[in-house]
Amino acid sequence: MGVDAHNCDADFRCTSHSPFRSKARSPLRNCQEGKQTSVMGQEYKENGARRTTLSLAAFVVICFFLPWVQLSCVGLKDSVSGFDLAREGDEFLWLVPLFMVAVLALGLVRVIWEKMPAVFALAGTVGGGACAYLMYHERAITNNPSRLVATQWTLFFWLGFLASLGVVTSAFIFYLKRSRAP
Repeated sequence: MGVDAHNCDADFRCTSHSPFRSKARSPLRNCQEGKQTSVMGQEYKENGARRTTLSLAAFVVICFFLPWVQLSCVGLKDSVSGFDLAREGDEFLWLVPLFMVAVLALGLVRVIWEKMPAVFALAGTVGGGACAYLMYHERAITNNPSRLVATQWTLFFWLGFLASLGVVTSAFIFYLKRSRAP
């Protein structure tokens, strides 16, 4: 059997021009929907890394406002968030939410991630890496053993730190998938 322009393969005949088309699903219609589903599935896989990047960036922003450090001294306990640390002296910590909001903005503008995936991937990679560095640096300068006040880093700090590393990884994966796609 010859392959027609309307057929998916040689086993199906084109019934779209027949005056006696049935209302039931034809193999041709199923085949065309299968092609459309596979295209949508491919698009979903390519956008999976973008969605992961956006989710992790939003999570880092949320963690910035949650308690990072628990301070304790002779029965008194207090906790300090990334926002509090930035407000009380370490101005570079303001870059953490700024970078993550930039990643969110670039990832939500369809024109940017479709036409210029390198811009979104670069913003995610650089922004996530800078956030991870800034968070680790804050931990290093605050964890001075000669202090009288004991500091303990909370789960929210570590989750935010790991999420910023996840932003780096998922943005890089997004770029690899988009650069190979035709």
